[in-house]
Amino acid sequence: MKKGKKSMKVKSEVIGEPTHILKLLNKIDTELCNNFFEMKARTQIREMVGNLPLILDDMDSKDEDFQNLPENKIKSLWKELEDKSELLKRNKEQFHLQVQVGLLHKGYPQGNPMYHTWIERTKMELEEDQMKIDSKLKIINPMFEFQNNKRWKEIQIKMTTRKIKATKENLKLVEQQVEEVKNDITAQNEKIKNRRVQILEELEKLGEDVKELKKKAPDYIN
Repeated sequence: MKKGKKSMKVKSEVIGEPTHILKLLNKIDTELCNNFFEMKARTQIREMVGNLPLILDDMDSKDEDFQNLPENKIKSLWKELEDKSELLKRNKEQFHLQVQVGLLHKGYPQGNPMYHTWIERTKMELEEDQMKIDSKLKIINPMFEFQNNKRWKEIQIKMTTRKIKATKENLKLVEQQVEEVKNDITAQNEKIKNRRVQILEELEKLGEDVKELKKKAPDYIN
């Protein structure tokens, strides 16, 4: 079957001749009407046929001519506006959760508590460990005899000192990452606000009524 090229704008895609596919689909339709298939076969057929709209939707998304049709452009712009509005809403109303998600992408342990809770708890633990060092582990009423042993105290002070150093380094890293994520969210919000303005202008040019939306601030949330 020869493949011809058309003027349709598609990035890095070969334009195929649909005649063969249409014949196959017609044959499938005929076979389905003239035969009875078992439940397992029907499920397999339904799954395979069900993928066809998804494949065609993917083609639509890559077809610039299709996307630039006024009705499709309008639909696409409204969808983009809705998605960006939802993201801005999450960034504002669920700020801590959005920061937590960003930290997870940077390697923050999945099982750890919320970052602000972890930071607060870690700082208190550091304060407590420093108290132990400052007191030189002086025990007033030891429960065990070895707690009065000088060597035992030296070991505890050494281990606690190492723990403090490692914890401070970890805390510093997490706090730096928190600031990075917060800055990323702030920058993302600015991009959303700017893009919102552009989308409304594009919709207005396409004949859509966006007067009420244009009256609102770019960072409004529903």
